[in-house]
Amino acid sequence: MPVTRAQQIARTRDLLKFEGQYPFPNSPSFHDIFRQEISTEMDIVNASLESGRPWGTAEYQLNYTPSQSTYTLNVDNWGKVLYVVRVTGNQYIPYVTVPFDDVQTQHYGTVFNDYGNTYGSFAQPDETTERMSFYREGVMNAEYKVKINPLPQISWTYLITYLPGYLGTSDPLNAVIQLPEHAELVRLRNAVALLPSARWSEDSGYNREARKELAAGFAYQLDIKEPIFKKYIKSIAIPKTVTLGGWNDWQ
Repeated sequence: MPVTRAQQIARTRDLLKFEGQYPFPNSPSFHDIFRQEISTEMDIVNASLESGRPWGTAEYQLNYTPSQSTYTLNVDNWGKVLYVVRVTGNQYIPYVTVPFDDVQTQHYGTVFNDYGNTYGSFAQPDETTERMSFYREGVMNAEYKVKINPLPQISWTYLITYLPGYLGTSDPLNAVIQLPEHAELVRLRNAVALLPSARWSEDSGYNREARKELAAGFAYQLDIKEPIFKKYIKSIAIPKTVTLGGWNDWQ
């Protein structure tokens, strides 16, 4: 079921109850829990990104103008491009795929060769001749850019489907975080990370004992949930094999 960021934060604080008592309001503070929530979300997102599985996608529409090859992508959560299509306006073939690459994935010194204006990529029947390259420009406040070569001579509309690179820190608290499978793991990681700043009493000895007992309980749960998460990431990272025998026989 969907989980909002506010629910995640409230549940994290609930996990820090000891002997029926919540920790002091500012130990940890709302800001501390919110900051940890963002950090833990990013850990899950990064692991999912590395798997290659498009578990949550977004789409960007690029309106191309002839003679302009470079465009700024006006999104704040840019991550990994999954596929690109060009809108043809033909009802029988409404889209054609556009080959692309991510400049950041290339090795230093890579030279893009030009083979008949296809830039190292021979167009297939369902592809276009143009190619897109995605990259970030600048170090501080970097902008997300895309370059199209060779330049189409007429206006086109492209639909770019991508995997978000991170969850927006400016999203409202009622925003739904699309991590329902691992929501409890996120909350447990939050609680463990926030234990050192949690206080239930003015008695430092009582607080130490509370942290120790809670840590033992969290460790038990994490020993179960962390292997499940690792298995999940491993399972979606391994390519699936497809048998083509039946297709070839039919041909």
